[in-house]
Amino acid sequence: MRKSVLSRSLIAIASLAVASATLAAVPATAATASGITRDQVLAATAAARVDNPAIDPGEFAPIGSRAIRVLANRACAVDPDSELVYFGSTMPTQAGDDADGLLVSAVIMDLSDLMGGGPSGPEGRLCTFGALATADPSFSLSGTATLNYQTTSTHSLSGDAYVTPARSFKIADLEGIEEGTLGLPSFSASGNATKTTPVKVSTPKTTKQRQAAKKAYSKALKLAKKSYIKANKKAEDSKKKKAAAKKAYSKKKATAKAKYKKATATFKIVNSIDSRPFAISAVAPELS
Repeated sequence: MRKSVLSRSLIAIASLAVASATLAAVPATAATASGITRDQVLAATAAARVDNPAIDPGEFAPIGSRAIRVLANRACAVDPDSELVYFGSTMPTQAGDDADGLLVSAVIMDLSDLMGGGPSGPEGRLCTFGALATADPSFSLSGTATLNYQTTSTHSLSGDAYVTPARSFKIADLEGIEEGTLGLPSFSASGNATKTTPVKVSTPKTTKQRQAAKKAYSKALKLAKKSYIKANKKAEDSKKKKAAAKKAYSKKKATAKAKYKKATATFKIVNSIDSRPFAISAVAPELS
């Protein structure tokens, strides 16, 4: 049975992490995936393009970028008291679309193991997730994002940034995985970046239209008053019924007034929608 490249690499990385405990930095504060902002996604994506040279984009290496650690800490729900984002591999999506993002695989080590070494080998996990954000801050995402790693999950997009639920594996469990079993992580998203803008549209009214609206308004007021007088008389000495009659009268007057204003308005507000399609993807390359 030949272990996969991934499992061999991760076991080696975990062993290196334990041997290099003095290099460990203080972990960042953990948070939930829902707390990740558009600026954080774009900062991590920009860092991934710098940190992943084309000569060897699939190499696991220490995550030196704070922006990428911020994402990994939150998306992977890292416990700041017991875990540390140590190594990782990041793959940005193609630039130039109306959405931008990245695929992250982070090696998260157990701090107690780093400091003393576990009795049964390195303790830690591999956490993989995808993230994307709108290129323009005034736009919002719609469509779907898919994370494919052993199983495939598709999620609906909303807001100006989105992070898929993370997929985690214990490093110890990867030791016996055969070649080709786990596969390579991939992340894709498609849909639209949409901006809704209120626009004032002219709706001029003729004299005939204004007169008709006035007539309808006066008629509605007369009917409302007639109904109120009848209900008030029927209520006799009941304060509760009289109050209900007055409330109904006020509501009918307000409705009539709103209809009159709408019928005589010389403009209305409509939503102008600017929709820009996007399709982005990232696939983790074979590890060397």
